[in-house]
Formats: sequence, structure tokens, C-alpha cells
Amino acid sequence: MELVLPEKIKNYFYEKLLKTQFEKFIAINKEQINKKSFSPILINSPNSYLSRLLIEKILNNLFPDEKNICVNYEHKLNTIKNFSFNIKISKNHIEISPSEYGINDRSIVSEYINEISSMNNIVTGNKKNIVVWNVDKIGEIAFESLHNIIKNNEDTANFVCVSQSLNKIDRSIFSSVILLNIPSQDKSFYLDFFRDFKDDFNVNGDDFLVNIKTSCSNYNFNSFLKNIAIFYNFELSSFNLMENSFRKFIESFYEKITSKNRVSDTFIEEIRNSLYELYVYHFKFDEIVNLFLEFVIRDMNISEEKKNKMIELACYFSNTSNLGNKEIIHLEAFIYNFMNIYFHVEVPVKKTRKTKT
Repeated sequence: MELVLPEKIKNYFYEKLLKTQFEKFIAINKEQINKKSFSPILINSPNSYLSRLLIEKILNNLFPDEKNICVNYEHKLNTIKNFSFNIKISKNHIEISPSEYGINDRSIVSEYINEISSMNNIVTGNKKNIVVWNVDKIGEIAFESLHNIIKNNEDTANFVCVSQSLNKIDRSIFSSVILLNIPSQDKSFYLDFFRDFKDDFNVNGDDFLVNIKTSCSNYNFNSFLKNIAIFYNFELSSFNLMENSFRKFIESFYEKITSKNRVSDTFIEEIRNSLYELYVYHFKFDEIVNLFLEFVIRDMNISEEKKNKMIELACYFSNTSNLGNKEIIHLEAFIYNFMNIYFHVEVPVKKTRKTKT
């Protein structure tokens, strides 16, 4: 299910779009790298995938002999009753996006991030490596708190802040972080990309650009990634508007969900990881749900009663997703409720796991 970009594509993105920023990072921190330490940095890019690639490059440089395998955890704050949030954690780093939790972002920053950044990594003895996503979307109080934590805990934590828009960030933070700005890609980037990889696509340059412009919302890089990843993962013979390949991808996801005889904790975790892959590649809620309904209607293994319930469910979550801006949360809720109907069982709620900090 996972969409994976070929290494040659990842290397191409690094050389064309990230190498300058990485070399800047190395030059600034050349005296500290051997100590697994670096100055706080702010990565700015409208494309979250490129930000992640740069973070991976930095971590691989710090820990060249270790593979940073991320695991999703839920963490519960002690000060807020019945509130938990997701983090990604590996042996060498922790990732968190406080902005996903509205006004609670201030508590996540002041309590959780402050706590974990105030001491070295217990396992390795090195400084903690903390990645804070979407700092341009957190509230003013949370932002001010984060800024103070970065200054106060620099001796025990390496901070990587990530944003998509510098215009939405208080400029005061630039006194505490080094900016690594990844520029947006224009039409010339896609022309160069086609010239370098034209043997992979059974189309001419003009058709390639038309496909990119049409299917990627006027050269939106995240949409471009989605289309390129599908092209390579499904080994398509030619590059087109991706409607058929997108359909094939969602159909395989549907088959994955309906292929099991029961719902287990492990299966729930697999589904969650697949959903976040969809989120990373910027698939839209309506695109996925509409195809799901089409597959449901023609699925002979589902009774009419169940089909009606699933259609009602899709309508409900379509309305709720339009009221908020976190489509992945609504999509996850839709899929879990879909499985609840399909399997005739309650989808188990995962117990909150508090990670050691």
C-alpha cells in the first residue's frame, strides 16, 4: 500500500532542491556535528515532503550507522483530562505537530516539549532531537512558549522547526534559529525533471507539462509527488492524468480493509499508517470516499442494509470534514466507522501509551 519514491527520484530532489540547504547546515554546525549537536534550525518549505527529506538527511548525517524507524504513539498530558495527542518517535528523534490540537497546542508545548527537551536522551546520552511541525500554524501563546524553550534548552536538545509560510511566523524567532529555506518550484523545474527522466515516461514534453499542470493544480509540488509516486509504484506504461492509477491505488486500499476476517490492534495500526501515507501525498477526502462508495455499491459481499449505512456514514463525514481543516482526522474516523459496519464489531480503541521521556 505504501507509496514509495524511487531512490533516483529522492536523490534528484536532494541534488536539485535540498543540497544547498544541507550544505549550509553542515557549514554552520561543522564544529558540533561530531558531538551529535547542532544549532536550532527552521526549515521553511511549502512542500512537507521536501522538509521531511531534509530532516532525514540531517538525521542520517548525525547517525550514519542507524536506521531511524518511526513509531506512532499516543501521549496523554497530566494537566488536561481525557486529552491525548500523537507523536512519532525513534531511537534518535521525536516528531510532533502541536497545531493539530487547536488551543491545546499551548499545553503540548509548555508541558510536553518543555519536559522532553530539558534532559538528554536517556538511551544514547546525546541531546534530544526534536522536530516540531507547522510552527507557522500554532497559536501566539504556544509560539512564544516554544521560542523560550528553544533558547533555554539548547544544551539538552537539538530543535528542528518546520513551517510552510514564513509570513505567518513572528520574526522574533529568527534570533534563535538558523533558517533553511527551500524555494518553491516553478515551470522550469518540471521541464528539467522531464528532460532528466524522459526515458521513464511514454509521452512528449508538452504532454508531460499539460498532465502536470492539469492534474497537479498548476504545478503544485505535493500533487506532483502523488502522481509521480503512483506512476512508479504501479509501473505504468505511460504518464497520463493518473485517474486510472489513482483508482487502482484506492481500490487496493479498499481491498486491504475488506480482506480481513476480524479487526485487530495490529491491523488498526496498519490502516492508520496507510491513511497517513494518503495524507502525505495530499489525497482529498472526497476523492477517496467517492471511490469507496463506488466499490461498496458494486461489492456483492455487502448487504443492502450495510450499504445504506455506509452511504449515510459517508454523507455525515463529508459534512463534518467541510466544517474543519484537518481532513486526515475525518478520514480516519470514516474508515474506522466503515470497518465497524463491515465487520459487525466495535473497532477497538487503542489504549493511550505514555512514552518515556
